[in-house]
Amino acid sequence: MSLLQKFDRIMSHIEIHDGEQWGYDSQERVGMVRFRVSCWLPDTVKTAAGEEHDKQRQYGRWWYVDQETLNDTEAVIRLVWMAYETFMMHELRERFRYQGALVFDPHRSILT
Repeated sequence: MSLLQKFDRIMSHIEIHDGEQWGYDSQERVGMVRFRVSCWLPDTVKTAAGEEHDKQRQYGRWWYVDQETLNDTEAVIRLVWMAYETFMMHELRERFRYQGALVFDPHRSILT
C-alpha cells in the first residue's frame, strides 16, 4: 500500500459535522505525504466590504506526514486535528473585529 493510500484510508474515517463542506487535498512526495484542509466559506475581504458573494473554497497551509508517522494512526489523527484547528483559527482571525477594524490579521507580519 502506498503512503498516499495509507493516509487517505485514515482520512476516510474522519468526519466533521458542522454544516460546512469540508475537504482535503493530499499528494505523495518522496517518503512522505503532504495535505491541506479546505472548506467552503465566504471571502472575508468581500464580507468586510459589505459585498454580496458566494462561498468559495478556502484552503489551509500544507502539512507534511513522514513515513514513520504514517505508521502511527493516532499521530496522524492528531496532526489532521491540528490542521483543521489551525485553519479555523486563521479564519477566525480574519473575521475578528473591534469597532469594524481587523484586530488580528493573519496575512500581515506582526513585525511591521
